Amino acid sequence: MESRSPNARDESVQRLVVLGYITAVAMPPVGLIMGLVLAIRLTEPRSRQGLWIIALSILAAILWAVALASGLVNPNSNTST
Repeated sequence: MESRSPNARDESVQRLVVLGYITAVAMPPVGLIMGLVLAIRLTEPRSRQGLWIIALSILAAILWAVALASGLVNPNSNTST
């Protein structure tokens, strides 16, 4: 069985953090789950990243709700003519 080096583990955690931030803005429910996973599983100083991702996903969900409610973004519009 091949074990990962600490450097490889750090890179995979960093990728999860980046993915968490992206999904927090683009898909807030998925970002919230990613943030929870990172906050629970990491006991290192990076565990704060999970909390930031959770906060960002909550803020993004509110902004998405406001944008959809105000008509700024209309998912039902047909833009083709």
